[in-house]
Amino acid sequence: MKVKAEASAWPDDRMEVRTFGHALEVDARGKGGPPPMALILTSLGGCHFALLKHVLRLMKIEWGEIQLRVEAEETETEPKVYTQVHLTHEITGQGLSEQRLLLAVAMAEKYCSVSIMLHNAGGRGNLRRPGPGSRTPDAVTARPTLYAQIRILTLPSSTRTG
Repeated sequence: MKVKAEASAWPDDRMEVRTFGHALEVDARGKGGPPPMALILTSLGGCHFALLKHVLRLMKIEWGEIQLRVEAEETETEPKVYTQVHLTHEITGQGLSEQRLLLAVAMAEKYCSVSIMLHNAGGRGNLRRPGPGSRTPDAVTARPTLYAQIRILTLPSSTRTG
C-alpha cells in the first residue's frame, strides 16, 4: 500500500503536514505545535496502544482503563536522535495476571510497525553511516532501546471493565 504525506512550510519554524485527509501544524521548536520528533513518540504510543487493546481482547483479559506513557532520551548533540524509549503501561482491572499482561505487552511490541521501524532504523533505509572524518555523530546509526513496563491497579468489583 502506498502512503502519502505532504507538507507546507512558513518562514518561521512552523509547517503543516497532511496525510490521510488530516492536517497537523508542526513547529520545529514546539511552540506552535508539536515538534516532528515528538510525533514519532506519539505514533509509537498510538500504534502500541491500539495493538495492546486488540491483544487484550483476543486474550479475553478484561480491563478497566489503560494509561500509556511514552518517554524518550535523546542525544545532546545534533542531530538529536532517541537513544532510549520507555513505554509505561498502567492497567486497572480485577484479577489481572501480571504474566498474561506482560505477554500482551510483548505481543503488541512485536507487531507494532512503528516499534519495528525504530528498532530497524540503525543502518537501514536511507540513513547514511558516517564515513571517515565525518562530523556526523555515530548516534545517527544507533538503534533506540525500547523498554516496556506495566503497573497493575486493582478495581473494586462494581467497576465496569472493557
